[in-house]
Amino acid sequence: MQLAGSESALMKQGTIRMKNINRFSNFVKSGMEGYILSTSRITSKPEEHHEIIVSRRYKHFDWLHEQMSTKYILIPLPPLPEKQVAGRYEEDLIEHRKNILQIWVNKVSRHPVLCKSDVWIHFLTCTDEKQWKSGKRKAERDEYVGGNFLNCVAVPSHPLDSNDVELKVENFSRSMRSLDESVRFMYDRVSETQKRLAGRKLTTSYLFSLFGTSNT
Repeated sequence: MQLAGSESALMKQGTIRMKNINRFSNFVKSGMEGYILSTSRITSKPEEHHEIIVSRRYKHFDWLHEQMSTKYILIPLPPLPEKQVAGRYEEDLIEHRKNILQIWVNKVSRHPVLCKSDVWIHFLTCTDEKQWKSGKRKAERDEYVGGNFLNCVAVPSHPLDSNDVELKVENFSRSMRSLDESVRFMYDRVSETQKRLAGRKLTTSYLFSLFGTSNT
């Protein structure tokens, strides 16, 4: 996937457009397949626009998703489209994957925390192969991943109002209780729907079986 964007656009909500996908065999270093590339354009204010073009494969998106999921465990990342081998060059599959990747890029670019992530900026702006490998190794050696992100928490420079702290903690606790109830309710509804649809499927199968028996 070929991305064309600007550094400042990573921090801002911009307009992103896609162009047609093509296979460029000159990017292939080994093997018989060509890279599947597409182009997206991330725009910001004209006076702040500095266009950068990078080429990324699906495996690069997969790597980025893994790195960000590990580092930002409290932020739910949208899933990437599944990688398929069969029919991978069919236009419908390519178009669908392109659209999903575009939506994924849009969401991350608009997130107030993820868009400022070093690994995200490196992914969208690095054009040099050596720098890419260096940044990739740096991201993979990041010590502040998972629960270790708490080591990045610093003490505020000014005293906090205890009443304000208690209010925020109470609001957070109330929000978590509401989330827990909502998830439980959603799970129950999905489970009920699944059982109801499974029952209909069994009934339909039984009716067709009787119909087949009556005609023999």
